Amino acid sequence: MTAPTDNAAPGAPRRDFDLLDIPLEGVTAYWLSLHKLLEPHKKLKNAQRQIQDEAQYTTEPLVRYLLEVLVSDMDAPDMRRLGQARADMLLDGVARRLQLMRVALMDMATAENPRRTLAKMTAQHSMPLIDEEKAFSLAQQLLGLAATPGWEAKVHYFAVDHRIKDEKLLVALLFHAAWARREGKMAARQFLPHLHSVFFQQGLALVIDGFDAPFLRKRLKVHQAAIMADARRKTACSLELACAIKQRLPYDTAFTMAKAWLA
Repeated sequence: MTAPTDNAAPGAPRRDFDLLDIPLEGVTAYWLSLHKLLEPHKKLKNAQRQIQDEAQYTTEPLVRYLLEVLVSDMDAPDMRRLGQARADMLLDGVARRLQLMRVALMDMATAENPRRTLAKMTAQHSMPLIDEEKAFSLAQQLLGLAATPGWEAKVHYFAVDHRIKDEKLLVALLFHAAWARREGKMAARQFLPHLHSVFFQQGLALVIDGFDAPFLRKRLKVHQAAIMADARRKTACSLELACAIKQRLPYDTAFTMAKAWLA
């Protein structure tokens, strides 16, 4: 069912799909394929073994959680309730990380003082994730690394991705803001091919091209809302189709359910 990434390290967990990146059609195809795979197994133990094998190689957090619940003793109503709670928490995290990116991009466009950028980003959390001086120290190390030949061999240090931990993302964004302020916006172009977040990559391209702050603010707000709306549809689809498996509904019924999310 899942597929490893092309650049996965030997022995590392496989990174399959991401609900933010995969099209909605891909989400329905995943759950319907899993449903089809399990349908011949009339015995619950056989189905559980199949799901456990699938969960072992699944890195998408919501999908992995739903797979784990499928082999638990929970009934479908509990699965829907707790699955929704898990989805809400994960979506809140994605929204927060997109907001961190948005703050950094706006401050890169206006050449804001990085200390003010950090203060704005830390306001996105109820409690400080990282000491301010430690954050600046790590960002300074990245500034030094980016200025040395062969920095491309360590591009993962500069990654911006909604799937990395908030404190690591905060340091990476602080670096990008400080780099653009010190070296100029055009100097940020070298990082574009190595960014994982489409939201940040497209926003940074606009910053580099010199789009003014009011336009950039509106564009980022609209793009962020579109990403979150799409993500909510995908999580709802995943939850309902997983519950269909939990209830052992016929495949044809699950397929009819999936059509609710297909154009």
